[in-house]
Amino acid sequence: MKTASPARRIGAFRLRLAAAEAGRQGQNARLWLLGALWDAEDWESLGQHATRLRLSYPTHSGVHAALFASAYQDGRVQDAIEHLARAFCYSYSVRLAKASPRLARMIEGVGGEFLQEVQTRTMSMLVELSDQLEGGVETAETVLPGMSLSDVLNRVYDYNKYEDPLDPRVIDTLIGMSESAWDRADYSVAINARRRACQFIERTGDIPRLAVELGWLATLVKQAGNLEEALSLFQRAIDAGADHLSPRERCSLLGRYANLLHKIGDYDPAVRMQWLAVLAQKEWLPGPRGSFPPAKEVLDSALDPDGLDTIDLVAWPLLAVNLANCLESAGHYDLATHALGATAIAVAMVNRAKPATPGGPFGVETERIFANVRARLAARGMGVPSIPE
Repeated sequence: MKTASPARRIGAFRLRLAAAEAGRQGQNARLWLLGALWDAEDWESLGQHATRLRLSYPTHSGVHAALFASAYQDGRVQDAIEHLARAFCYSYSVRLAKASPRLARMIEGVGGEFLQEVQTRTMSMLVELSDQLEGGVETAETVLPGMSLSDVLNRVYDYNKYEDPLDPRVIDTLIGMSESAWDRADYSVAINARRRACQFIERTGDIPRLAVELGWLATLVKQAGNLEEALSLFQRAIDAGADHLSPRERCSLLGRYANLLHKIGDYDPAVRMQWLAVLAQKEWLPGPRGSFPPAKEVLDSALDPDGLDTIDLVAWPLLAVNLANCLESAGHYDLATHALGATAIAVAMVNRAKPATPGGPFGVETERIFANVRARLAARGMGVPSIPE
C-alpha cells in the first residue's frame, strides 16, 4: 500500500482541522499538525502554526519546542534560545526530549555553547517567575503564564538535580521561596523548597550551610506538626555543624532543638540543651562549662547580656526566657527564677538599645513565655520579677 507524502498528509489534516476547530478532535488535529510540519521540515509553516497555537496552549511545551525549531532553522538564534528555554521551563528537559525524538535529534546538533545559553536562560526565567509570584503578580501576567510556585519549585529541582556544576542561583532561589512561603504559613511549599535546597547544598559540600539550613528545615517541619521528623533533622543538623558553626549559629540551632525537646515533654534533655545554647554564645565564660545544673553565680554570669553585639542582644531575652521555661519544667525552680530575672534585665537593655524591638517578634514571644513561666513560679510561692516598661 502506497503511503501518502508528508505534504498530502499535512493537507488532509488541515482540512480536518478546518472542519473540527472546536472540541477535543480539533485540539488533537492542531497539535498533530505540529509534528507533521516538523517532519516535513516546513519550518515557516511550523512557526506560523505554533505561534497561533501558543495563544490557546501557552503552557504546552511542544508548542514552544516547535517555535524553537522554526527559529533555529531560520537562523534566529536568540529567539531559538528563548523558545527552547521556555519549553524546558514548562516540561523538564530530559522528560521533554524523551517524549519528542524530533526535538532530541535537533538538540544533539545545536552545540554545547548554545545549550549552555539555553540552560542559563531557563534558570533566569524560573528565578524571575519566582520573584514575580512571591511579589503578588497574577499568574497570567508573569514571564511564564500558567505556572504556580509549586510548578517552579518542581522545575527548579528537576532541572538542576543532574547539573554539574550546579547553577549558583538555585540554592538561593529555593531558600527564598521557602522563606516567602513560610511567611504565608504555606508549610508544604516552604518545607519542599527547603528540603530540596538542602539536597543541593549537600552536593556542594558546604557543611556549615547544610547544618544551618537543616536546622531551619527542622524548625519548619516542627511547626507543620511532624515532631518525629523534626527531631531527626535537628540531630542531623547538630552532628553536621559540630565543628563548623559560628557561636551565633550554634546557639540558635541548639536553642530551637531544646524548644522541641521541651514541647514533647523531654524536660531534662531540653534544659541541658538550652544551657548548651547559652554557653555556645558565651565562649569566653570561665569555669566548668559542661556541668549541670550550674551554680547560681555561673547562671547569672552566663545570662548577662553585657558585651553582646546588637544582633545577639536582640535575640538574648528570648534565649534567656526559654532557659527559664525549661528550668521550671525540669524542676529547677530557684534557677528558673534567676533566669527570669536575667530575662527582665536583657529586655531592659534591648529597650534602651533598640526601642522598637518589643513590638517585634522577639519581644512578643518573650513576653508571652515570660508571663507563662512567671505565673507557674508564682503559684509555687517563688518571688518573681516583672518585665520592665
